[in-house]
Amino acid sequence: MNIHLRLHGRLRDKLPAVQKGRVVLVLPEGATAAEVLAAVGLQDEYVLLAINEEHESELSQALQEGDSVEVFLPSAGG
Repeated sequence: MNIHLRLHGRLRDKLPAVQKGRVVLVLPEGATAAEVLAAVGLQDEYVLLAINEEHESELSQALQEGDSVEVFLPSAGG
């Protein structure tokens, strides 16, 4: 199945510059958000996810054909 992945901020460096932080991944049916992160080497990063524009998505969430996954670094301030 095709999953549309968009990386934000410095996470974009995980993909070739020409992709500008966007890529379509081909994953097996029933793949999870955790598998998306592993496919681009982000399995060990602390990140925030939005699946189909729903923030606070879970790593264990199963995906469907054409889903979009956006990955953000948490922001800090003070």
